[in-house]
Amino acid sequence: MDGSAATHIPTFDLPATTGRNLSLDSFLDKVPLGIVFLTDLDEDRGMIDVLNQSFAEFGRERSQLLVVAPVAIDELRRFVDDNDIVMPILADASGAMARDFGAHDESGKPRCMAVVATAEGRLVSRLDVLSESDVVETLLNELRDLDLGGEVEPASDEE
Repeated sequence: MDGSAATHIPTFDLPATTGRNLSLDSFLDKVPLGIVFLTDLDEDRGMIDVLNQSFAEFGRERSQLLVVAPVAIDELRRFVDDNDIVMPILADASGAMARDFGAHDESGKPRCMAVVATAEGRLVSRLDVLSESDVVETLLNELRDLDLGGEVEPASDEE
């Protein structure tokens, strides 16, 4: 990102489909984040399916995928239960997190985009154009490019 390497992502604390609130503090100094902002559960269904099917890949890369939807937690939990979604989705009914991250258009309507942040919360990438066909590969490549440091071996594909 041009000139914004020192930018830290905004804090957040939202109800999630995990049954508890997830906040930036839950992940700081632990894992890098790939955060995808959705516009609508129905419109973004293909994107949700692709991300959900690839959720384990983010863990193997020692990172965390978070998906943010502009809906109330009750609606989001019903959607997750009805569709066998395993990845955590945060309920941003007020749109506050999307606004804080700039994931909205001029009129304030949510738009699909993603960000990648280091474990320290430093914003390193903003992906304004997402497609179902390349979102996972793009996010994983951005996360792989981060210097994770340490001597920990990445998880293998073997269970």
